[in-house]
Amino acid sequence: MSVNVEMLKQKMKEKDMSVDGLAKRLGVNPSTVYRKFLSDGEAFTVGEMHKIMEELCLSEADVKEIFLFQNLQ
Repeated sequence: MSVNVEMLKQKMKEKDMSVDGLAKRLGVNPSTVYRKFLSDGEAFTVGEMHKIMEELCLSEADVKEIFLFQNLQ
């Protein structure tokens, strides 16, 4: 299972949040967030996912679609 990175990026864009802004809120370096995006989000910790949910004010449906994404490719 992987993270729907494209949808996560879209939600970030909707909330006008940059990767730098997200990294700051997560307490990590922006390059770390970029690497996690490149790994299909599999490297995000549960704590980071919760923080992302809070910071982006994601709905339950959004959370399921982003973090419980099953890439069937």
